[in-house]
Amino acid sequence: MIIFELRRALGDDPVAPRLIETVPRQGYRFIAPRRQVRRIPAAADVRAALVGRGALLAQLDRRREKEAAAPGFDMSPSSITLDEPRPEEEEPGGRPD
Repeated sequence: MIIFELRRALGDDPVAPRLIETVPRQGYRFIAPRRQVRRIPAAADVRAALVGRGALLAQLDRRREKEAAAPGFDMSPSSITLDEPRPEEEEPGGRPD
């Protein structure tokens, strides 16, 4: 059933296959011609791939530089906080702490 779905999605015909060939008593074989594709190098700096996060990234960079210069430097995930205020979590009674 899955091969039927694949063939339908790819527009392939089981009687005259261009992409997926049935091999009796064995299964299926991909027969489409393969071509070499040009590889695109990954961004050297992951931050270059983030769109619309410039202010947040700059804030994190400043925080990292400031804390790296301080004695007792700790960059564990639990020690990092942002300058943005967080909404207070409500207690079950409906009032914040």
